[in-house]
Amino acid sequence: MLYILTIAGGIILSIILTCLALLVVLGSMYSTNYKKGVIRGQSIITDKEVLELFDKQPDKMLNKKQLSRLSGLSVTEAGMRLTHLQTNDILKPFYTNSFKTYYTLKREIVKPYELELSEAPFMTLEDLLTIFKHYDYKIHFQELCLSTGLPVRVLKREMKYFEKEGIVMQLQSHDVNGSVLSKMFVLKEPYRSKSDAFLELKDINHDLQEIYAKEMKGKTGYV
Repeated sequence: MLYILTIAGGIILSIILTCLALLVVLGSMYSTNYKKGVIRGQSIITDKEVLELFDKQPDKMLNKKQLSRLSGLSVTEAGMRLTHLQTNDILKPFYTNSFKTYYTLKREIVKPYELELSEAPFMTLEDLLTIFKHYDYKIHFQELCLSTGLPVRVLKREMKYFEKEGIVMQLQSHDVNGSVLSKMFVLKEPYRSKSDAFLELKDINHDLQEIYAKEMKGKTGYV
């Protein structure tokens, strides 16, 4: 009897391990396809253009089928893009009784965003400080995306670099359960109070150029 139970336990454990391995493989495949879908879709419509589409709607809302119809993305690609922008604190979801999801911008577009920035294809330190000044020294990915036209995935890498260099810090607000409600960036000292003195730091801009080149090479990178 003990022998039979041991064999049965081994079979059950084997099945559990196989299922876990399958879940890991499926999760990895989904993550890869998700990243490729978001990246590939940038050649059809940029993140900035998606945000502008939202702003043009009478109710400022879109679902994945509406975005697909307006943008040329497939419905699957549109859904991936909306999820990507929600994950990065730009869109807010609403749900119908039948569990269909509609999205709207988390923050209204209230200021002009066509700023006079550098001609570099990446965001320079000067660009960053110009954007901070324009938005009263508090910015989100929405403002960065609209002002620079860069994909959010590139901006994420650049802002991580600025954080590492001690130029900016990210602040978060949470609900009573500890879930993140909102994220924003502020300048750290001395950039906060003496931003004009740091407009020409060439080494930082060189490193940002390398980050941009790495992100855009072969249209691969982080989401």
